[in-house]
Amino acid sequence: MGRKIFLALILVGLAIPADALGITTTFGSDLTATPNVTFGCETMPQLSSQNLGFYELVPSGQPSCTWRQLGVFGVLTDTHASTVPGDGTITSVSIRSGPNPAPLRVTVVRLLAPNEEGGINTNKAACCYFVAESPTLQPAPNAITTFALNLPVEKNDTGGQVYTQDQVGVSAPAGTGTLPLAEVGEHSSFAFTQPGAFDANFTYPAMGARATDTQGGRAEQGISGFEVLARFTWCSAAARAAQACGGEGGAGGAGGAGGAGGAGGQPSGSAGGGTRCIVPRLTGTTLTAARKRLSRAHCRLGRVTAGRSGRGARLVRASSPRAGTRLPIGARVNVRLR
Repeated sequence: MGRKIFLALILVGLAIPADALGITTTFGSDLTATPNVTFGCETMPQLSSQNLGFYELVPSGQPSCTWRQLGVFGVLTDTHASTVPGDGTITSVSIRSGPNPAPLRVTVVRLLAPNEEGGINTNKAACCYFVAESPTLQPAPNAITTFALNLPVEKNDTGGQVYTQDQVGVSAPAGTGTLPLAEVGEHSSFAFTQPGAFDANFTYPAMGARATDTQGGRAEQGISGFEVLARFTWCSAAARAAQACGGEGGAGGAGGAGGAGGAGGQPSGSAGGGTRCIVPRLTGTTLTAARKRLSRAHCRLGRVTAGRSGRGARLVRASSPRAGTRLPIGARVNVRLR
């Protein structure tokens, strides 16, 4: 399946409809499928050289991996997907596990695309960039385990020059147990675009394991016939600000590069959020470039103040806070234009 087709699917067909949103929304698996896979990140799917178009499982040779649900193809109202509904916070995750679950981290990755002529240009979309991950979570065997989280996410598709869309998945270290996956269909490139197909994306090693995952990004691979048995609870940014989400607190996210290494297979508890937005240098850049730099630094564009000059391109004159300031993930940075 081509990269452009993947990006078009993410942007157009596999997002939670806006009219389904409230203060809180759940999305992802309904957790009714049986976790019937017996492999972890030491194993990965690969197109077979013998059976054209079909996948086989091979040793990954990688220390970790990330899996997320792309969606159910052709069913626009289905919530088996990993796209966040809007700006807000992931407040919890529920995982359905088999008898030997691997320790997991919830991972947030981001798609960027230009907003041109009033619409999203899917041909110029780029996915995916590592944003943040939770502390290590250890699901219970043969059970559904729920963990409190505090992971800021964003989905900016209502204006501005850069479209951002966050996706959430799960990462695990290799050789530590099985992934929370269910085989629910055929694993072939032909099945990927069949109506009703459960499509998943994966990366080996895990997103965040390479330094370039934050700045340069990395392409995912996709496969049909797998359901990722993770269900997420999202709370809107407005509700979060009004402390209306319930269960405030939980495990915060760590930004920057860093693999999905375990902590002795045990939960690592609350991380408290940390200061992970490091304001980049914006002086002399266009507003579009500034927004991209802020997004890649895990910050958001705040108030934009225009200078008096009406000549030439508008460039950033100053930012507040200034470059190098460390802030919580998702903090807004105000800019003044020349």
